[in-house]
Amino acid sequence: IIILFDNVACFYWQWNEPERNNWSLFFKPILKSPIKDQNLVLLLCPFIGSIMADAIELKTAPADFRFPTTNQTRHCFTRYIEFHRCLAAKGEESNQCEKFAKYYRSLCPGEWIDKWNEQRENGTFPGPL
Repeated sequence: IIILFDNVACFYWQWNEPERNNWSLFFKPILKSPIKDQNLVLLLCPFIGSIMADAIELKTAPADFRFPTTNQTRHCFTRYIEFHRCLAAKGEESNQCEKFAKYYRSLCPGEWIDKWNEQRENGTFPGPL
């Protein structure tokens, strides 16, 4: 089955191994020329995003009882500080600090992280590290 969207063949479905009753569903983008940017494929075929979303598992920082409200600014700042304290205590090579990095990166806007990194380099960071 070929699906068309705005006269562009977006993808096709095929049944896999029908002789074994294994009816798994596959899709493959159909484009006239190869495109390396997946976002462009999603622009051409916007409904692919909903199909692809099922295959992607997103994780963020777990809930923290210290920050029960919806404003996560303090939570973000604390996770950033925890990460850098962990690095200072365990060393740059330690994998134990990676969870804190994932937490602050999922909570904090990139602009804040860039600003804080710059402040740390300049020795003007306002928090206790």
